[in-house]
Amino acid sequence: NLSLLLGDGLNVATRRGGLYSLIVAPYKDFSELDYKDYYIVYDCAPQFTVNPPEVFERVTDTVIPIVLSPLSILGNAEVIHRTIEQIRAVNPAMRFHIVINQYVTTKTAQRYQTRLLNFIRYHLKQYGFETDPLVRFYEPSEVSVRRSDILLHWGMFLLTPGEEARLAFASQVNGAQNLLADFLALADSLEEAFEEA
Repeated sequence: NLSLLLGDGLNVATRRGGLYSLIVAPYKDFSELDYKDYYIVYDCAPQFTVNPPEVFERVTDTVIPIVLSPLSILGNAEVIHRTIEQIRAVNPAMRFHIVINQYVTTKTAQRYQTRLLNFIRYHLKQYGFETDPLVRFYEPSEVSVRRSDILLHWGMFLLTPGEEARLAFASQVNGAQNLLADFLALADSLEEAFEEA
């Protein structure tokens, strides 16, 4: 999907005035000699049949997006725990960044969101992640990706014949700028975390 979406590549400006070039290359074809700086992105589930163990040995950070919903709170905590344990078996030094995805910001939803946040904090604490120096849970006030129909349906561009693939926030539809701002804030937070490491 990334290959379809990005084609030959994409340049993304950062808030700090930098420029990232996003180029998708299958891991088997990747050589660090071809790039001055690079990041390795892998499937968010540690499927070692899809992602060779050496990928996890080389990666320094993993972003784990979670959705706050009553049906997924327990599942989220268990999946996060299982994911971290599996990756740590290969790379004990991996850092993990847990970010709320599809965060709802309406006044009506805030009461529920607050309760759901308390639940996820509680369950992450039960697994010992609250005191784990290599695991960071980002509060939504810090960084989150707000709920967006654009993001939810971005894959339609990959399925619709004749449609040009594009990033969800490249659209002129309402909400695209919020989505771009959220992703840039996430990128800035991750960049700060990389610099601190």
